Amino acid sequence: MRTFPGTPGGLYKAPGNEHDEFGFVTDNANNRIIQQDRRFKKIKYIIDEISHPKLYGNTNAEITVVCWGSLKLQMMELLKLTDRINFIHFPAIYPLDWEKVKKLFENKNLFIVENNKTAQLRSVIAENTGVLIEKSILKYDGRPFFVDELYEKLLEVSL
Repeated sequence: MRTFPGTPGGLYKAPGNEHDEFGFVTDNANNRIIQQDRRFKKIKYIIDEISHPKLYGNTNAEITVVCWGSLKLQMMELLKLTDRINFIHFPAIYPLDWEKVKKLFENKNLFIVENNKTAQLRSVIAENTGVLIEKSILKYDGRPFFVDELYEKLLEVSL
């Protein structure tokens, strides 16, 4: 029986082992390699099916925000205020065709906007494309960006 987190005295043990082709747990090293290789072969098919980043707004905007996740909602509202800003939204991070992603960044004045302290998406982009987005607006106080706040910050740092 599975215990739920926070259950006093509860314990959950998950094996770190691999399953075989029949679904049985095994610690066989050869099987581990076979199963990992099998999973990684699926990636090339997933890349064709997964949603890739997309550019929203005026293609010739002065500022291009790069963001992911729930920031799309604020950015869609921000587009109603100005055509000086557009954005590239990542609906997923992995797996992607990173050459295709890199082309989205060409000739753009890029800003990363993230709700975290370390700009995780910026690191992933740099690792996979070689593009380092140096300008950033980060918010990590546990609150979302507000459209007017984001608009002001973007205009302030872009001038």
